Amino acid sequence: MEFIVAKQFISQKEIDERRAEGKMPSDNVPYDPRPLYEQLAEKRDLAEEQWRESTKSKPPRALDDDEVQYLNEERTRELEAQRRREEKDQEELSLFFKEQSAQEGEAEEKGVA
Repeated sequence: MEFIVAKQFISQKEIDERRAEGKMPSDNVPYDPRPLYEQLAEKRDLAEEQWRESTKSKPPRALDDDEVQYLNEERTRELEAQRRREEKDQEELSLFFKEQSAQEGEAEEKGVA
């Protein structure tokens, strides 16, 4: 299988024209000896700081009716689940105490007889 690769050379004039149009990067970018990770971290931190500054003065957004309804339903579900857990715990405790008192009664009967 043979691959044909087209080689296209660009003249300096074409490079200059593309740079003037903004289609190619210019060679005027200053050299930064720092690792790429540090450069990107600095840009990220700067962008975060600009975002914080732009959102700092904005008041928090109010909840709409659907959101309020959803939160109320979730709160009701949580309270109902908690109530069911407490009822189950109480039932298990009362059953435990009944069985414990029954075992103590049997032990007393065996000890007396």
